[in-house]
Amino acid sequence: MCGCRTSLRTIVLILLIFVSIFSQRFTYGKDDWIENTGDVLQIALPVGAGVSTLILKDWEGTKQFAKAFGASWLTTYALKFAVGKMRPNGTARNSFPSGHTMGAFAGAAFIDNRYGHLYGYPAYALAAFTGFSRVHSDWHFLDDVVAGASVSLLWSWYFVTPYKKTDIAKYEEDPLKPRPKYTWSFGPALLGKNIVRVPAEGGTEFNLNNFNKNDDPTTTANAIVTLPLNQKQELEFVLAPFESRDVGQFSEPLSFADKTFPENIDTRSSWRYYTLQGVWLYSIVNNEQLKFQGGIGLSAQFTTVELRMVTNTDTIEAKVDDNVILPYMRLVFAYHLSRKFSVIADGQGIKLSNDSFLDTGISLMWNFNPDWHAAVGYRFYAVEISTDELFNQVQYPSIFGVSFGHSF
Repeated sequence: MCGCRTSLRTIVLILLIFVSIFSQRFTYGKDDWIENTGDVLQIALPVGAGVSTLILKDWEGTKQFAKAFGASWLTTYALKFAVGKMRPNGTARNSFPSGHTMGAFAGAAFIDNRYGHLYGYPAYALAAFTGFSRVHSDWHFLDDVVAGASVSLLWSWYFVTPYKKTDIAKYEEDPLKPRPKYTWSFGPALLGKNIVRVPAEGGTEFNLNNFNKNDDPTTTANAIVTLPLNQKQELEFVLAPFESRDVGQFSEPLSFADKTFPENIDTRSSWRYYTLQGVWLYSIVNNEQLKFQGGIGLSAQFTTVELRMVTNTDTIEAKVDDNVILPYMRLVFAYHLSRKFSVIADGQGIKLSNDSFLDTGISLMWNFNPDWHAAVGYRFYAVEISTDELFNQVQYPSIFGVSFGHSF
């Protein structure tokens, strides 16, 4: 929708939607009504959006919906075919992105962008429930849902215009004014190590990188919302989930969360590491050639490790959840090669006595018009968490990312 204030409300809502799905991170289970409702909504929302254009005789809206939904569908299923990510329940290699979530958000985003928030916000709530249903019923990882929703949001913002254009053209008076921005980033992540000990003192240490690597490198995705405060300051919020399932054996008996897992028997692992970050950034230098930002933030990190072993006589399973909140520093350096291309290097992290993380990377960004940008790059990510419940040392030395973003 046009207008800075309206756009800001919209992307804040989208961030809250992802957080609402994220908040259900430990509710994996099988409630048939939740799964069935998601199955209905992934059809009902886009059908409702299309039918609404026919009822209103909004033929331009019909064309715009067809373009946005068609592009979302093609993008989603092209990625499913190209990526081949295993579903969390192990049934097929077509997990990324979530098609149900894509369909629901395609309908909701069209309704919101074409006909306004009065109808759009309830539609987004239903789309969020659809995404939750896919994670809850174990058909998708959270990053699959983030990807499916982002595909539909971005294509809808690209193709769909308001039904009644009553607002003044955005930023006509001040084209240099900072604007809210939504960015979707995704790509393969190659695991370097994932060492676990539960409890941190007394548990047996093992490395999930020694398992079968059924889905490595895995494909992951994150969502980034940037909200400018003024010419020099901005807030950035990031939802970044990592998740994997695997099968392996232990060479000796393993003590994990007060359970003992025998050696040389197939064991299923489930590892989830979700981060929700918020950072304040200040532009120290910002001119036509250089931009240098520094800032401080908080990173909420949620880790879950589960093991499950089925023997001839018994089923052994154990699970641990652990959460930490870490302060961190962030630096961003951008060198503008031209008006359209920039090289961006960034890094963030903290080193405390028991916990640390480092996330750094470099990318080439292409601003192909004032409202849209794309980027390709490489990242390195490492985290170490040590509490009474859990020791977990993880390293992803190779994360190759592609991102697409829209400024409102």
